Amino acid sequence: MPKPQKAAFDVWFIRFTRAAALLILPFFAALVIQCAPRLYLLLKHATTDLLAGYMGDLFKMFYIGLRFDIRTAVYACSFFLILAGFLAVRHKSFGVFTAAYPYIAVFTSLIFTFSSIVAIFYFNTYNRSIDVFIFGLVDDDTSAIIKTIWHEYPIIKIAVFSTALAFAFYKLYKFWADKCAKFSFNPSSIKVKAAFLIILAGLIFVGSRGSAGLFPLRQNNAQVSDLALLNALTPNAFMAFDWALKHYKSYKRNFGITQDWGEIGGVINEFFGEEKPPELSIFETVSRSFPPIVEEKPHVVLLVMESMGTHLLNFDDKERDLLGELRSHWQEDYLFRLFTAEGSGTLDSLTRLLLLSPTDSISQSPLQGYDFTSNMLKPYIKSGYKVVFVTSGSGSWRNLNNFLPKQGVNEFVEQSTLQKLFPEAQLSAWGVPDEYMLRYIKERLIKADEVGERLLILALSTTFHPPYIYPKSFTPSPIKISKAELKRLSNLADGEKGVVNVFNTLKYVNNSLGVFLTDIKQSALRGRIVIAVTGDHNIRGVGYPDPTETVLGWAVPFYLYIPTEYRRYAAFDPLTPASHKDIWPTLYNTSLPNTYYYSLGCDLLAEDKDSPFCFGYYPGVVFDKVGAYAYRIGEFREWADELNLAPPKELAEDKLKVYKRYQLIEKLIAWQLSMQAGGAEQR
Repeated sequence: MPKPQKAAFDVWFIRFTRAAALLILPFFAALVIQCAPRLYLLLKHATTDLLAGYMGDLFKMFYIGLRFDIRTAVYACSFFLILAGFLAVRHKSFGVFTAAYPYIAVFTSLIFTFSSIVAIFYFNTYNRSIDVFIFGLVDDDTSAIIKTIWHEYPIIKIAVFSTALAFAFYKLYKFWADKCAKFSFNPSSIKVKAAFLIILAGLIFVGSRGSAGLFPLRQNNAQVSDLALLNALTPNAFMAFDWALKHYKSYKRNFGITQDWGEIGGVINEFFGEEKPPELSIFETVSRSFPPIVEEKPHVVLLVMESMGTHLLNFDDKERDLLGELRSHWQEDYLFRLFTAEGSGTLDSLTRLLLLSPTDSISQSPLQGYDFTSNMLKPYIKSGYKVVFVTSGSGSWRNLNNFLPKQGVNEFVEQSTLQKLFPEAQLSAWGVPDEYMLRYIKERLIKADEVGERLLILALSTTFHPPYIYPKSFTPSPIKISKAELKRLSNLADGEKGVVNVFNTLKYVNNSLGVFLTDIKQSALRGRIVIAVTGDHNIRGVGYPDPTETVLGWAVPFYLYIPTEYRRYAAFDPLTPASHKDIWPTLYNTSLPNTYYYSLGCDLLAEDKDSPFCFGYYPGVVFDKVGAYAYRIGEFREWADELNLAPPKELAEDKLKVYKRYQLIEKLIAWQLSMQAGGAEQR
């Protein structure tokens, strides 16, 4: 007769192994569900030509991806297995587990399904796996984002699909539960049972790490190729979100600033090509002198336009007018075309423009009120300018209404003010139509000119943002789109009608900007104002998996209107390689003679562009007139045409040295902000 203890253990073991058998199906379902986005996005975004020569990396992507999937599936299922282990002690409690099993399994599978849906839409929108930018839902205008999601994504279809899937999952798991009810694994040998439990524990331990080696599978393991698409598809949604959360917490804790710089002196000396002290003064310079004819300082306007990317603007042609009134100004004035944003989001670009900050967390952190040496507004403030910030959106977005006044903005104007001044301005998800922001700027400039004020106006538009709504007063154009173009833009909007709506919204914004420029040039302001226009970032949702389009994916225009008297002293080349860092040095040297300023950029209108900063940059890539060097993967490509790159090419040692010097700018930008944050004073 068996001992009571052994009999109890035997019963527990049978129940426990039955629970393990029950969880096998949701485990494998989790693997399939997590792999599905990887396969779908690969088929959607990759071409045979793109994958040529990458078959080994493709296999590695699926292999490493499967290991990531196993990690998350093991975490989910082992939790319920451990719970079942405790409940298996008693018949009644284990009965609760078996009764709840179909619902537990359905819930688990739906969570994995939802994560996969998010991963697909996130990649289609941002052309990358889930990253820290997803926390914009928390830090951004949550209400506006929810409205955007409702308009831009098939929420109802997803809900119906999820409901149908839940029903199918329930039927599947109920069937599996009935099958497992008869399952009984009870070897007579206690050693066999012990061996089974040890092996199972070992499999769970290895599976939860994704590796049997010294280190668990980590973010570095997701770098499987020099083809960015394969790297982006390797992690599943849960792993990518986990990394994003860690980065987000680090940003909140350290403002994204690294404190340990090691031999920064060597970096500085290598970049400048001479020995310089590790001090912020190395970034200070003085603007050029002006002849007496232009001694009077002009008003300065910098318009940062939402999603004004070069790629979509290039869809404009004679039969598809996307520029409207802006066309003549685009042709008459300075337009830099080999130009990129440096941030991947609006606030990212804005804080880089304003503070040379590699992190966008400053506006919502204790650093928001610090007196930064790198504050790009300072030269104008010291020269007696009044600084005005205008946005067609909400002033509370990312705490701008508190942050910018602490950085020297004298007047802050946002959607509520514009609605009071222009009652006809209809509020949408992200703000009022841009034309009202531009009308206000024109009227404010005229008023300032009458009383002898000099203004620096920094403006941020919002209209060209999902859900892409233009005002009813604007008459849309019939726009033809080819099948090839529609396929390329399929992630931008739903169907041809949706893409046409995007193009018409773009035309509305461009036309409004053109009307503003025309009005200024026809007014008394035309000889006393400098106007700069750029995009905050390229439009999202198109996708640039092909490495030949790496720069195109970040390209934005940089437009300059400068009165004739100022133009006489400028050397303009539309294909000067440049990026956001170069806007302020160009404006300083156009509008502020003999003025000290802080800069890690280049005066784009200088006759002799001998500054060490005269090249284009965005995180991960530097470029000049020869080509682009993706320094994180060590790959150089020459230009194939204006913004597209040729196949990779080996570099001679001397040329490689030049690009390696360029790439040090990323460390310099981070270091100089770290130095300021460590010793800056609160305003």
